[in-house]
Amino acid sequence: MRLWTFSLLTDDTTDITNKQQCCLLVRYFDSTADFLKGSFYKVSYLTKATSESMFTAITNALANGYIPRENVIALVTDDAGTMLGKVSGLYVRLSELQGSLCSV
Repeated sequence: MRLWTFSLLTDDTTDITNKQQCCLLVRYFDSTADFLKGSFYKVSYLTKATSESMFTAITNALANGYIPRENVIALVTDDAGTMLGKVSGLYVRLSELQGSLCSV
């Protein structure tokens, strides 16, 4: 993911111990195999189920993996306000860092 662009698929959930989690999956085109691939990247615990908490989890995951945030070209989420809210949703926050981000 450090070398190619990819779409980031994410959602939050609460596990059976009542902890909030954020799951991150990636989709990218593998030019050597001429095939679209998808894979699990990471699960992060959240302090709260908010767009700010998810934003922090995602930016930390990218930074810790030395993945340039410019490589994220699309964000795939459900249509919850936390994800797509027009004022402070996750898409808005990530778009502030990556202006050409596409929402799917």
